[in-house]
Amino acid sequence: MSVPKNPIGSPGGWPARCWPTVRSWRRRLVLCNAVGLLSLVMCGTATAAARAQPAPSAAHTDSLFRAGLADPSYAAALAHVARAPNDYGALWRASRAETFLGIITDKHAPEKAQMFLRAEGYARRAIAAEPRRPEGHYWLAAALGRHTRVAGMLTAARLGREANEVTLRLLAIDSLFPGAHGLKGKIHSDVSDLPSIARFFASAIVGSSLMKQASWQTAERELRRAIELDPTMVIFRFDLAQMYLRTKREADADRTVRALVALPIRTPADTFWQRDAAGQLENYRRSR
Repeated sequence: MSVPKNPIGSPGGWPARCWPTVRSWRRRLVLCNAVGLLSLVMCGTATAAARAQPAPSAAHTDSLFRAGLADPSYAAALAHVARAPNDYGALWRASRAETFLGIITDKHAPEKAQMFLRAEGYARRAIAAEPRRPEGHYWLAAALGRHTRVAGMLTAARLGREANEVTLRLLAIDSLFPGAHGLKGKIHSDVSDLPSIARFFASAIVGSSLMKQASWQTAERELRRAIELDPTMVIFRFDLAQMYLRTKREADADRTVRALVALPIRTPADTFWQRDAAGQLENYRRSR
């Protein structure tokens, strides 16, 4: 039997009657390859676009924070740090967000402690990224100070000592940073308000000279200095009013509370502090 020659236009070795089918499958293969290549290009373009998408704006995060919008500002801060995990500004804003969430939440102490721990972690990362800038140190000291309120005595003493050390480093970095003076004044007020026996045991446990050196005079001086540097920050006047009530200076407390309730909202906790300051003053008058 003779073998027929390959017909013109057919691939070598294929019968002519099979060629239309082969051509059809060949076109399909080319089309599939083209579609696959286009998909890869589109996927790569989308991935590159996602990677190139900028982190949420710090200005936007700050505007939500200053508007007193707790949940949106918290979400924006965490989105910011998720997109820019090594960015100094993103890290200290995430620490700020966790700290304020811990302040205003009505959750129990263990859950608050976890929020402050996360805030401390973000602040430590910020300090590692930019050790000579003040914000990371400020929010670390603030988170540590808040953490003392929901911790046991031994842990609170250790946290308080570190908060004081970080505050002193902050003052050395920027002596005109308002929050540094606010923190120092608050620390001295809180320690001075402790019973003598509590100060003695805390000093014995952690070996902190702060327990012996704290004074009402330093508390007032530092808080008034913070207000001088930033007159519209509610927390500074809140802490000063609280110090006046602790030292039974009602007239000074009244004047300070009147000033702070008239201040504009700058943080998600400002309305809370304004109400609390007025409530503390009223409770003080009732208890006389």
